[in-house]
Formats: sequence, C-alpha cells, structure tokens
Amino acid sequence: MTKRTFPFELSDIAFHPGETLQEVLEANSMTQKELADRTGITKKTVQEIVQGRASLSAHTAVALEKVLGIKATFWLNLQAGYEADLARIEAQRRMQKEIDLAKRFPYATMAKQGMVPEKKQWEERIELLLRFFAVASLEKVELTLQAAFRRKKNPDVSPYALATWLRQGEILGSKTETAPFSRDRLRSELPALLALSRLPLVEAKKEAVRICAECGVAVVLVPHLPKTYVNGATKWLSREKALVILSLRGSYGDIIWFSLVHELGHILKGHSKKDTFIDFANDRDRDEKETEADDFASEQLIPSLALRFFRDKGDFSPQAIGEFAEKLERSPGIVAGRLAHLGHINWNSAAQFREIVTPYMRSVLITPTTHTAPKGEKNPLGLCVEQCSRTEGDLVGSPYIATGSTMTTIPSASR
Repeated sequence: MTKRTFPFELSDIAFHPGETLQEVLEANSMTQKELADRTGITKKTVQEIVQGRASLSAHTAVALEKVLGIKATFWLNLQAGYEADLARIEAQRRMQKEIDLAKRFPYATMAKQGMVPEKKQWEERIELLLRFFAVASLEKVELTLQAAFRRKKNPDVSPYALATWLRQGEILGSKTETAPFSRDRLRSELPALLALSRLPLVEAKKEAVRICAECGVAVVLVPHLPKTYVNGATKWLSREKALVILSLRGSYGDIIWFSLVHELGHILKGHSKKDTFIDFANDRDRDEKETEADDFASEQLIPSLALRFFRDKGDFSPQAIGEFAEKLERSPGIVAGRLAHLGHINWNSAAQFREIVTPYMRSVLITPTTHTAPKGEKNPLGLCVEQCSRTEGDLVGSPYIATGSTMTTIPSASR
C-alpha cells in the first residue's frame, strides 16, 4: 500500500464533518436539496454544514443516520474531533504568539539575577514568565504598563526590559513590611535620612530603608537591566504603601542619593497614586512632574539659599567644600557633584569627594549577604583587599577621606 503523504503538517489542519457529508452525498447521487427534503432539515442548514459554516448537531446526526444509514455516533465523533482539532490549533497559535513575545524579554539576564530559574525550552520559560508577571498571557504585560510608558520618549528603551525591572521591584516591595503611609512623618524624617549621606552607601542603606519603611515607603534596589536607561521609579502598591525602586545605575553615591530623594519627591509632592513615575537617565524632555521632583531633590540635598551664600564667597577649595558639607550634614560628594554640575569646579576636582559605586558594592547593596571583595576592590568599609602601597603622603589633595561614619582630615604641608 502506498503511504499517503501531505504537503502540510497534519497538526495544522482540521476537517469539518461537512466535507465527509458531501462525499457521502456524491457517492449516493443525492443532492443537498434532496437530503433536506428527506431529513426535514432546512436546505440552508444542510448547505452551511457542507460548507463548514455550521456545526453538526445531535438532532442532525440522528436524521442523517435514518436517511444515509450511517450511525449518529459517527457524525458526532467527526464533529467532536473537528472541534478538538480547532482547539489544539488555536492553542498552538497562541503558544507561538507567546513565544514571539517571550523572546522580547531579557530572560537570560533575569535568570542570572535570580528572578527566574534558568530554562532552555521556551514553553518552560513562558510558564515562568507568566508566573513572574502574574498574568494569563504575556500580552497582558503590555496592557498593564501602557500608563507607565506614556511618558517614554526614548525609542532605545525596551518596554519589555523596563516591565521586567518594574515587576521585580513590585515583587520585592510587596515583601517589604512597612507602616501605614504618613506624609507628615516622612517629611519630618527627611533631615535624618539625608544626614545618612555622610556614611558609605553600604552602611547607610539599612538605616535609610528602615526610616522609609516606618513612614510607609518600601525602598528596594533592583539591578539595572540593559535597554532600560532608568535611574529609579515610584508607584503606589496600595493606598497605605508607596514603592521606590532604585537601579544603582549611577557610578557615584551622590547620583544614587539624588535618585532616592527625587523619587521621594513624587510622594511628598502628592503626585498621582494611579501613575507610575519613571526617572530616565539623560532625559532632556522631562515633564512637569519629573521636573518638580528634580527641583525637590536639589533643594532638599542642598538648600538654594545656603548654596547661594556659599557660591557668593567664591571659595571652592577642598577645605571649603568639606566644611560646607559638614555644616549641611551632607556627603562632600553631594556638594562637589553639584558644584561640578554648575560649573564652579571641574569633574576631576569633584572626583576626590565622590563615592565610586563599584560592581562589588552594587552586589553588597542589592544582596543582604556576606560578600568577599574581589582582589583590588574596596570592601564596604573602604579597606583595600590587597596590600595597599599608598601612604598618607599620596593622599594630599584629598583632604577628606571617609572612614566609617567620620571624616578624617589628612594634614598637608601645602596648606
């Protein structure tokens, strides 16, 4: 017997029972009108069944058995098989669409950061992505984030990577215990929060997170994902709980402090609880709310009146910068970064004050576990892992060296 072959995949087709019915009619030299007259079924219904536009009902199956001598169960099985094939084909179509969508998410990076398990099969990845985003279809991810992306102007931003970053923040934020939100308490705690900027980031983090949690704000750190270009984001998880997500994208501590206060500005300024506010890096087309949050952060970190008095003196020496920062109870890096931004000192001069955020420090900030610093990198207390050959004499020009929670002045023969 010759094996019958098809130029297509059998799994991609479904045969309607009307095709078989037409073959039987032709074999019996019977017209559709004659079948209609004999069965009592309307000619229109017979025509629609043959054309595959109508289902073959149990009543019709019984009538066909009487007229054509083919049992009703045969016709009903054909109908059931056809419907099952349609359902399977539709499921395959949906799965292919889900696969196409899943390929747009940074799954490998998600697995590397521990958001999802490592999987190779797309069907497994899709199932895990659906659980991660808590949706029935990956199409729903786009729908739930339309409001968040309405301000996005940068075509280089991947909405799928950004959605992933935001969702991880939501997951971590939902696990963070907070008191009911209190705007008054957050405002009153702001000075103590900003005074923590004098500490190294890894020391300040725990206390800063605690202060915010007691005010009803969950602060979480989510590693920056490629193609997100985001510094931070703010949204409300409930009426009594706000969420601030920081990416630690900046290479310096003063940038991270600015991002935190910027996000808190959205909350303290009473910006809409229905919106998700996303702070993109190097965004030159900022809307009113983002500009307002920028102004809030600038004023809180360095009050404009105090900054004006300092600038009017015209002394931007390292000594003056350190004393001004101490008076404000701020990190010298915050002051130096602002002065460089305004053009009063160059960035090279500001660098001696600014805390560099290394990849190792990011891992310490994001993961609350014990880490061993790689050779040559500084640990959270600023101590070098490998033996350091530099002496105090090498540090002339960097008069303020952070050591724990104090600022130590290194004597200089030149001063």
